[in-house]
Amino acid sequence: MPKSLSNCTELEDLNLENNMISTLPEGLLSSLVNLSSLTLARNCFVAYPVGGPSQFTTVYSLNIEHNRINKIPYGIFSRAKALSKLNMKDNQLTSLPLDIGTWKSMVELNLATNQLTKIPDDISELASLEILVLSNNLLRKLPHGIGNLRKLRELDLEENKLECLPNEIAYLKELQMLKKGMPVKLIHERRCGFAFWVVSHLPVHSLVIPHCVYIAHVAAKRG
Repeated sequence: MPKSLSNCTELEDLNLENNMISTLPEGLLSSLVNLSSLTLARNCFVAYPVGGPSQFTTVYSLNIEHNRINKIPYGIFSRAKALSKLNMKDNQLTSLPLDIGTWKSMVELNLATNQLTKIPDDISELASLEILVLSNNLLRKLPHGIGNLRKLRELDLEENKLECLPNEIAYLKELQMLKKGMPVKLIHERRCGFAFWVVSHLPVHSLVIPHCVYIAHVAAKRG
């Protein structure tokens, strides 16, 4: 990438998708003071661009899917007060930073197709979150605090190793779609609000229907 790009201080949307880029010039993103949308998908990044938290100050949408990044640096979004969409699908993440609870403006979070074994409890602090995609990871359980995500509309858990879901799922009154693959035991004493329930890779005869009277559509796929 040419360093002269840093002179484009009025640039708002930067899309570098589907190249062979592995690094960016240090300080490039920090110089783009009006940057709001950044796409680095389908490249060769193994780490976040060098530049620290200041490079995401004005960014509201960040797409780094389909790279080889194994870590989201602690504090990297400490100044990203506007960041509401983060797509880290198809990377090599094994864990999430402990300061995930500070991503207060996050509305859409896609962490599908990584190697995550655990979701930090502080994800419960993301009060604005509406879409959470965790499919195709190595998760065995979810934190009970997930019930605090009261604005959550879509939750994708397909292709994990979950054996059960926390009862706190019942608190998600705005949930409209829940995708869950692999065998799972769903027993709730409370009423759930989601309208779409998708269960795949599960024999129908072993399905335990939860007490979710508002479900309007059930899809049992490949079962």
